[in-house]
Amino acid sequence: PPGKNVVETYPVGIGRLGDETSTPLMTTQIRDKRVHPEWRPPKAVKAEAAANGIVLPDVMPPGPKNPLGDYAMRLGGTSYLIHGTKRPRGVGSRVSSGCIRMYPEDIESLFQRVPEGTPAEIIHEPYRAGWAGHYLYFEASKPLNEHSSLYSRRNVMQSIAAELTAPPYDVDWQKARRVARARNGVPYVVGERNIARV
Repeated sequence: PPGKNVVETYPVGIGRLGDETSTPLMTTQIRDKRVHPEWRPPKAVKAEAAANGIVLPDVMPPGPKNPLGDYAMRLGGTSYLIHGTKRPRGVGSRVSSGCIRMYPEDIESLFQRVPEGTPAEIIHEPYRAGWAGHYLYFEASKPLNEHSSLYSRRNVMQSIAAELTAPPYDVDWQKARRVARARNGVPYVVGERNIARV
């Protein structure tokens, strides 16, 4: 939020594994915000539904059956949206056709505070390190399957080493390796700056 030194996080649901359903990594911006959006099912979604005996309309009006929920924000000139959902159980899972799903109350809050034109970036950073005061924190999450080959043990340690630009410091590399193996998404102190005491 403007004027606050905080980062807000929200649980999301993302695209299923697959070339056409995976959520793409991108740098873009928020465009075309809609309250009570219509849903225009993509051809691939309509074909998949038809294969299961379900006929989807070309346009689904707002309402209780609309899977976008009550709010949607388009990512740049793409067909990908950040939107609510009528099925909150899908948040936290890989169940969408590439869009980013949020809990209804979360998308409502975000929608009201994020103007069109706001920069947006979809990233994949399962290993993060950073300083808070004199302490070095390290957090590890499980990499997505399609990106797992990018995250070797060496890359994990490099994410910590990239933060070590202002020596002197002490790092507990064994603890960092345990955090990397646990991959539970919780930040832990793995080091600290050596501060001369007078």
